[in-house]
Amino acid sequence: MPSSAAAIAGSIASQIKIPPQPEILAIAKREAAKESPDLLAIAKAVRKDLALSAGVLTVVNSPQLALPTKIVSIAQAVSYLGLEPTVSLIATVELRRVFKQVAGLSMERFWDTATDEARHAAAISRTLGIGKPEEMYTAGLFHDCGIPLLAQKFADYKSVLQEANRAERFTAVEERVYQTNHAVVGYYLARVWNLPQPICDAVLHHDDIEEILCSPTHERGALASTVAILKFATHVNDHFRQRPEPSWQKVKDLVLDCLGITDSRCEEITAELTAMQASFN
Repeated sequence: MPSSAAAIAGSIASQIKIPPQPEILAIAKREAAKESPDLLAIAKAVRKDLALSAGVLTVVNSPQLALPTKIVSIAQAVSYLGLEPTVSLIATVELRRVFKQVAGLSMERFWDTATDEARHAAAISRTLGIGKPEEMYTAGLFHDCGIPLLAQKFADYKSVLQEANRAERFTAVEERVYQTNHAVVGYYLARVWNLPQPICDAVLHHDDIEEILCSPTHERGALASTVAILKFATHVNDHFRQRPEPSWQKVKDLVLDCLGITDSRCEEITAELTAMQASFN
């Protein structure tokens, strides 16, 4: 997106109502700012909310993260994973609670897709040894979080969403209609919620595949790997659901090159993950 268009998109996105940061994330931010964060203080705050505690433990112990030990308490999760990854997983649970119902959007379908893609992103990260599975899970769940925000703002968004799903570049359709897109809006939410900057960047750039992956190999960093994994995860979910994939066919070679895998290895991983997805659906 040209800088002038990006400025316009950011200006419009900033006018969209962003859900306030959940209190538990504010507590975690205050602790993280201290020279010696009190991890137990965060664990105690989470334990006060039984649904949040259960949700975090479910994610932490999921087969996609494949931790070598079963996590039985929030205190153990914080101690084992560290402050930032645990807070990111807390944010994923809170996000689902914030967007339970949105007019004009099937949130059940939205969360089914987001959860499957988050699981795939974590599993791909673990399988390929690229990045941290728990961070990829968070990026997977958050990367489309701007969609319900746009649906809340614009009454005609459902029809725009249907068109965008058929396009080679999803965000281009949104930009044509609204002069902004769900990636920019989602970035604002991630920033307001004080998610780690790498996750914020992944939300902002997850549809900029060609721009990021066409850069010289030596210039690619963690962002390139993250957006490549997110695109691969989306492909797996679309393959499972037998959806058309115009954008995947356009960027497939770039993604596989970035991840250092062959077509055959891609097919193997896709088959493994779709089989796993079938067991969850």
